[in-house]
Amino acid sequence: MKKRSKVLMALLCAAAVLTAGCGGKADTKEEKADTGSDTEKEEQTSESDEYLALIQGAYEQYKAEGIHGEKNEVTEKRADGSSETSTWIYTMNKDQQQYMSKGIWPDGGDYVAYYTKEGENEYFYNGVTTYYDDSEEGVKTYYKVLSTDQEYENYSYYLDNEKEKPYESSEYYDISNVNVTKEGEEELDGVKVQKFKVEYKRQWKGDDEDTRESVLAENEWTEEDVALIDGMSDAIDAYIEETNAQMKKDMDKIDQLTETIYLASEDNKLIRMETEYDYEDVDMPASEVYWDLRNKLVYLKDLLSEGLGKDEAMGMVNEAYGETMESEDAIAVESYSSVTTYVTGDACEPIEIPADAQEITWEQYENGEY
Repeated sequence: MKKRSKVLMALLCAAAVLTAGCGGKADTKEEKADTGSDTEKEEQTSESDEYLALIQGAYEQYKAEGIHGEKNEVTEKRADGSSETSTWIYTMNKDQQQYMSKGIWPDGGDYVAYYTKEGENEYFYNGVTTYYDDSEEGVKTYYKVLSTDQEYENYSYYLDNEKEKPYESSEYYDISNVNVTKEGEEELDGVKVQKFKVEYKRQWKGDDEDTRESVLAENEWTEEDVALIDGMSDAIDAYIEETNAQMKKDMDKIDQLTETIYLASEDNKLIRMETEYDYEDVDMPASEVYWDLRNKLVYLKDLLSEGLGKDEAMGMVNEAYGETMESEDAIAVESYSSVTTYVTGDACEPIEIPADAQEITWEQYENGEY
């Protein structure tokens, strides 16, 4: 998976503040003749810096806890006024060197993954649900995959993410024009809190452009593999052109974001973060064609590796992917809102590593051989 895929997913499923920051270039504006305004601006800047330091300190204190976690509720709002909420729960246990990511979808479906460091090795645990006889209740089996050398799917990746300082530029984003104002004090779930509004600009740094060579390498394909599926070669070229063009547009875009941060009045403990951002759906037809054909090629190669002949295997692929499901017209998503609650210690969702997980290799996992 490419970096940008992870970043885009994080925008919807994780606390946005983890990638925020206060570096970068500030907008230049013409100075006004009013001499009093300069003094006023200096006072506002000093006050903003003071509040920012307070918030950053609260995050450092939160992440210093041996066990800490968050509950992130993301609500998708559509053009017809309807909405759906997904819930993501994260727990970091630095004492046991374990991290858990759990997602709960609006339809009741769920996803859970565990990342651990056990001795010198790091493992990724993933649960796969298998359904039998069209039963609505499936059997979930967990697989344990050695992931020490993987870029993302390991405990160290999530531990390293915690080193990022909120509202400062990161590997993925440039952050600028950070301004923090105090909105007063109130009571939140029985706790007296200070309410802060954080406004800032964010610009994505982008990723390496796709090339035909990079796509083939990422999928471990040869040109002979590509030739197995009619139209696959042209689909790859169209996909590369489309994704690179979209990446350039995304890199040119500067988002203006606003977040509300709540700190406990008594000890400045991090309590909650709220944000809302507009969403513009992007139509990428070439990518849809590519992913459809990619799934066919992956299945075909798997069948051929089992010793099936080309014609027989192709027939099975066409049977499996021949019918296109008619999807209902999707109602456009207009915005997302996110509420993240921060917890520590026993208040965190416990991490329960499945003891009966079946250990497989990373290659088996990547090829779906389980």
